[in-house]
Amino acid sequence: MADIILVHPNSGVWQRMNLRLPLSLMHIAGPLEQAGFSVKIVDQRVEKRWRDILKNELKEKPLFIGITSMTGTQIKHALEVSWFVKTISDSTVVWGGVHVSLLPEQTLHNPAIDIGIIGEGEITAVELAQAMANNSSLSHVKGIVYKQNDEIIRTPARGFLKNLDILPPVPYHLVNTNFYNSFGYKGEKSLDIVTSKGCPFKCIFCYNTVYNQSKWRAFSAERTVEEIERVVKDFNINNIYFQDDNFCADLNRVEKIASLIIKKRLKIKFGVMGVRVDTLNKVDDCLLKALFDAGCINLDVGVESGSNRILSFIRKGITVDNVLEVNERIKKFPFIIKYTFIIGFPGEKKTEIKETIQLAKTLSSTNRRAYTPFYVATPYPGTELSERAKEYGFKPPENLEGWQSFNRDTWYLNNPSWLTKKDINELKMVTFISFLWNKNITFKITKRLYRILFYIYYPIARFRMTTNFYRLPLELRFENILNKFS
Repeated sequence: MADIILVHPNSGVWQRMNLRLPLSLMHIAGPLEQAGFSVKIVDQRVEKRWRDILKNELKEKPLFIGITSMTGTQIKHALEVSWFVKTISDSTVVWGGVHVSLLPEQTLHNPAIDIGIIGEGEITAVELAQAMANNSSLSHVKGIVYKQNDEIIRTPARGFLKNLDILPPVPYHLVNTNFYNSFGYKGEKSLDIVTSKGCPFKCIFCYNTVYNQSKWRAFSAERTVEEIERVVKDFNINNIYFQDDNFCADLNRVEKIASLIIKKRLKIKFGVMGVRVDTLNKVDDCLLKALFDAGCINLDVGVESGSNRILSFIRKGITVDNVLEVNERIKKFPFIIKYTFIIGFPGEKKTEIKETIQLAKTLSSTNRRAYTPFYVATPYPGTELSERAKEYGFKPPENLEGWQSFNRDTWYLNNPSWLTKKDINELKMVTFISFLWNKNITFKITKRLYRILFYIYYPIARFRMTTNFYRLPLELRFENILNKFS
């Protein structure tokens, strides 16, 4: 039996396309194991018998059950786990992750949750476990919120860990890596790695401005490549997905990582989740070639809008011309480019949404390796976008039960006053189609069934996107069915 149980709840419908490692929990588990605690990770996404597993583990009371929380569907399932634990035991339930960090007191009002970890939890989780093991006062543990005599107490904030290299290696042995696959390059197995925390920019829609206070920290290039070597050796993995919010914040570090991969002759292919347009503007062709020679096959680039006014409104720090310039330069290299877009901002005009759709089409037509998924602007708690949305009548949920249905795919169906019913239907169609009208996305769809479904629907999606035909949205009924089971 383990001292500490860490649970990753279900995350929603899109997790079915590919399944990434529960890295947030694995990064917490490493320091706990280093401090002498035994840890078990239960991933609700892959463990259909998670109730039986928890019931067995709870026979000998662990120090606590830790559950990660991300605003939206994951909260629904995190509550499901929390209430299950409470109905069969008196074990302490601890929530960590983004949502409880943004709304700690509101989260703790739920009777199924005893303690919340605010911000990054590697050190906090160890101190919390030690305090509970020694029956010490929780008041000395920085960065938590807890209940005492029907009162919610918040301890002083914990500062950010600056030198990430002091953290132990990620404990991959705690999960069955066969269940996970980040992207399906040539059908080969892949795993994901996080090599940095945060982002130094101030986009008004991003949780990083609050959760990481627009600060960026990273593992050294040497430590990053050591982690890659370990994963390749231990799991016979040759494909890596860097799941950093901003992998390229330090271009000298990026250059050194590429150089070390080449020097060590690591035969890997890798993708990068977080790359900015203005960063790519600073990258010369030599570094792009070095990235390609090191094995880079994919870059995910946040564009967000085809309207300069909206780009200014969301503090993106780029222009449409910057995007077009980067696309012209980057298409010389065989990178698969994912340009992400966001539509439906408060005050956004229909003409500006059309400009965004047109920019996406331009990027795809001029770069045969590009694809352009769309999302609807989501005013996550604590962000500046949430405050701006309130000016337009947005009413954020007042409890966890309200936040559990606040996911990026459906939250806007009944809430925002700035969208008409017709607007909402068009937004849903554009976002749905945007994922399915371009074959370049298929390397991110690692589940065979969903690849088959993609190729069946692809001709319809392509026709709709190229002709701007969003009426008769019959396929959204299928998406609604999927959402019910998320």
